[in-house]
Amino acid sequence: MSAEFLELFQENSDEILEESLPLVDTKGLSYSALLDICSNYHIKAITHLLLNYDIHKFKISLFKSGRTFLAGLKHIDHSKIATSKASPLFDAIACDDISGAVGISRQLGKTWNKYIEYKEDYLYVMFIMSKFGLVKESFEFEEFFDEYNTLLEGASDLRLDVLSAIYTHDQELFDHAILEYLNDYKSKIVLLTDNESISLELAATDGHICVAGILLLKLAEKEKINLDMEYPLIPFSSRKSVQINFDSLNWKNPSE
Repeated sequence: MSAEFLELFQENSDEILEESLPLVDTKGLSYSALLDICSNYHIKAITHLLLNYDIHKFKISLFKSGRTFLAGLKHIDHSKIATSKASPLFDAIACDDISGAVGISRQLGKTWNKYIEYKEDYLYVMFIMSKFGLVKESFEFEEFFDEYNTLLEGASDLRLDVLSAIYTHDQELFDHAILEYLNDYKSKIVLLTDNESISLELAATDGHICVAGILLLKLAEKEKINLDMEYPLIPFSSRKSVQINFDSLNWKNPSE
């Protein structure tokens, strides 16, 4: 995707945010609409990284995605919340906004909403929240693995392969599994793009940077797994720690 298109997508996201952010603090906004609003900050974050390698603005925009989500969640009926679809939670963790991630975790449903999400996807997010210390519940990997594997009924899930490598401290398996996961992620984005199931903006951004993958590398690092400098869809710059003074209300201003 050319720089010209990425700049256009960034400008479009700013315009959408200017119009839609006032709705976040009001009742009546649906869960899917809230996710759509947050996705514009997510898109902005990745364009900053792709256009200028600006890790500061990358993390600030991810922060705003998470904080917008947190602000809007308090107005959403819990029966309408699909924990497994809470992608701004991943944005918050990726930019090291642990306070925001804890707040989001407290707002998300603590039980599986069987009418709007798959249980294995719900369990995955709950496990991620547990391992980043965002919830009081503790998930032992063996227990999680057994339940998750049972739900798969023989199907494969590359996320589980990566987690298995991390929590059995299998370096060789991890090196293979993380690349398989990222290649599969890229293939899914391509397929969704070909089917016109995602916007051009998300195709141009998520198709080049995998924020969910950043979380897996963070978990691997916590478990003393050796990491490469660069991974497909996860440049080293996206993982660098940057000292940022977060303003919890800054999400209301997309231009800052």
